[in-house]
Amino acid sequence: MYKASKRYLAASVSALTLAIMLMLMAIAAWSIAPEVSADTSDITMQLKKSLPP
Repeated sequence: MYKASKRYLAASVSALTLAIMLMLMAIAAWSIAPEVSADTSDITMQLKKSLPP
């Protein structure tokens, strides 16, 4: 049976933990302030309308 090295396992667990933490932070930021992202898209649309053709 294949046995992975401890260094490989540690790197894999660290990367997985980091990815999970980043996704949880992104979900939390989105749920706390969804109106901020909506305001940003409105501002972008207004800026595009104000630019000359």
